[in-house]
Amino acid sequence: TYKTDNGQGQYEYTPAEDKADTDAITKSITLTEDRLATATEANAEAGKFVSALYSEASTTKSNPMVVDMNGHNLTLQATSDNRIPAALYAGANQYININNDTKDKKLKISATIDDTRGANGIQVDGNTHLNISGAVEIDGVSTKGDSVAGIHIQSQDSEVNIGGPVTIKNISAKRERGAGMNASGIRVTGDNSKVTINDVVDITGVRGSSLATIGANTAISVQGGTITAAADADHTKKFYAARVEKGVINVNMDGDKAGSKTTKVTGDVYVTREYGKKVVEYSGGTLIDFDNKGLLNLALTDD
Repeated sequence: TYKTDNGQGQYEYTPAEDKADTDAITKSITLTEDRLATATEANAEAGKFVSALYSEASTTKSNPMVVDMNGHNLTLQATSDNRIPAALYAGANQYININNDTKDKKLKISATIDDTRGANGIQVDGNTHLNISGAVEIDGVSTKGDSVAGIHIQSQDSEVNIGGPVTIKNISAKRERGAGMNASGIRVTGDNSKVTINDVVDITGVRGSSLATIGANTAISVQGGTITAAADADHTKKFYAARVEKGVINVNMDGDKAGSKTTKVTGDVYVTREYGKKVVEYSGGTLIDFDNKGLLNLALTDD
């Protein structure tokens, strides 16, 4: 307002409220406070995935994407109507490091889709390297379809290394086609890929397999903890604490020896192998013998 009698004016200003940044994290960052990153629209991999954390630029071993949690919690939430949610998406040939050196802080992950397409808390493509140094909690990954996982390496020659304890719960697929065969807490599908957790796990209630290796020369290694398959009183489902189709699953192992961590497993375990003859690629149809053995190392060393 402008007062004509004295030539003076007054301006009232109400500043806008500061809004927390909840956008997806797409480049290296150091947190200055607890951070929530969300995604509801397709953004990663040319709009194929809905992701709250992914790298928008190429990375290398010497120049990775680095998210320094810096003593704070980091929560990643991906929700979608019809695109595949992957709250943390590590694309092909990417190097991503998430640093958390504070024991009571967590990387928290959830991913849901209101459709029959798949959903993953952490999804990793080919020749990819994902390193997480602290505690991870994956709570709530769901789809109206049947393909769902807390952690999923889908392609070949990739690795996920987690240095802290891992909790995985509330992994659900509404359709449950295949009696739970497509639902997992941790699943490694791509050949020559592996997930290594250098701490204990707490994986409960997965209506499928808590741990599952599917591809040739795959591996999952966890340092004990609690693994509980979903209840199946009439044994009509395929719910397993561990399912090894190929590759190896290690639970509470110290190299080739039994480890010392308390390990509680509730539910069936399943190990199989594939063998026979297959066609050699680019050989004009030549058949060779193949033998992919599944191996489960499960050390139960105390009461």
